[in-house]
Amino acid sequence: MANSNLVNMSFSFRQVDCARMLISRGADVHHINAKGWTPAFSIFGFIPDAHRMPCNEYLEILSAASFADFDAQDGEGWTCMHRAAAFGNAEDIKLLLKCQASTSSRTIKVSWMPIFCAVQFGNISTFNELRKVQPEYLDLRDIRKWSLLHLAVNAQRLDMLELLISLGADPHVRTLATEFLVPDDLKNQSLTPGDIAGLRGEDVLSRYVGALRRCGHDLEVTRDGVHNESDIFWPSAEV
Repeated sequence: MANSNLVNMSFSFRQVDCARMLISRGADVHHINAKGWTPAFSIFGFIPDAHRMPCNEYLEILSAASFADFDAQDGEGWTCMHRAAAFGNAEDIKLLLKCQASTSSRTIKVSWMPIFCAVQFGNISTFNELRKVQPEYLDLRDIRKWSLLHLAVNAQRLDMLELLISLGADPHVRTLATEFLVPDDLKNQSLTPGDIAGLRGEDVLSRYVGALRRCGHDLEVTRDGVHNESDIFWPSAEV
């Protein structure tokens, strides 16, 4: 058991020789640690800039040891594909796909597929790989009916929100009015991405509106002089 825990650690810290030695001495690559992680989880996102380090050798080590449980989920419902989407790079996604890791597993609370994690963490590299195998990505919603554009705007991922708009994300889709796992200022409101942009500051709103206008949308920004709040106005034909 101790050696099996050390395998996870050697993967986390990218110590390939240590990992090989432990496995050769009988460490169990199928061991799940206290976090609910297999060694495959530990490859992604544990140390700074780990996404810049190739992970193919570690995946090959696992495959050679007959490991195939790439869709194991931790206590939050994340898989190693979720972690790669959030913290990895495009090559990590390609390698996991070759290992037949799923892109459709959903987390427990908000029902996120890995591509949601890519958007939430502003990881354009992994997002672009995942959308190649999920052509319906613009129609995806989590349990709160948040679209990928809602996520990008709320997380203030400016490059990501511009990319999503350029790809045709719908600016009119609305969230579910709920208190469940939403920021306090969004509770019990059915909101468009633009509504959220108006609450996330001038920089977010400016980038959001600019991206829409570059894609041919006709809209105006109005300001409430009393409350100093901005709002988006759409011509009736567009709504």
